[in-house]
Amino acid sequence: GKSQLTNDLYGVEELLPSGAARITWSQTTCLTVRRDTPSTLTVKYFSQEELLKVINRDLEQLHNKHSQELELACVPREIGHPQDLQKTPFEALFVDRGAAGRPDVVEELDKIYEDLEFMYPEAQDGEGQSGVLGREPEEIPVPTEQKMKEELKKYVHFGSPGITAVDCVTLEHYFPAAGLPAYTSIVDLPGVDAPSERAIDYLKSAAEGALDVVLFVKRVSTPNYDQAEK
Repeated sequence: GKSQLTNDLYGVEELLPSGAARITWSQTTCLTVRRDTPSTLTVKYFSQEELLKVINRDLEQLHNKHSQELELACVPREIGHPQDLQKTPFEALFVDRGAAGRPDVVEELDKIYEDLEFMYPEAQDGEGQSGVLGREPEEIPVPTEQKMKEELKKYVHFGSPGITAVDCVTLEHYFPAAGLPAYTSIVDLPGVDAPSERAIDYLKSAAEGALDVVLFVKRVSTPNYDQAEK
């Protein structure tokens, strides 16, 4: 509901991908700029060390829930390189996936595992390539609303190929329907209940800057704050 709320505030239908299931992977900042400013999307990628932190948090959470099963299967609690995820007995990570044993954590690790080929592509010409992991921030022109939506989906949607190499994106655009002053930002985060606690890290980081208001979007059926939100 957070992404849909952002879309409604800006008056742009399907600006950010939204849905009932988990959709948002990347922190997304929408910055209102002046009418004559070109619209751009800036993509920041994880460094190898930053992604490793995400993976090891997930592994730690799985071990906290399934320590005996994972230790018997020799699944490490911590790895030293993102590609080491390929060397784990990965099928063991699916222990109790359908139950309350953090299936979201497994889903996240599964997606990172799937995306490793995009992070470390093999060079076709024999020359070394580093892939997208650790790449310098990329600025993409988005001259039309349709182009803007396509690029945002590519770098925000949890199902997009290679998405787990993306840390955050910033959209700079003039939103006439929003009625917001120039250079006002709305930041859409993954849920604070996301497996790797990235949303909480982003929130803490933003709170150290120019953060004015935090909105928690809650289900009608669970209106109270849980421990993570507190």
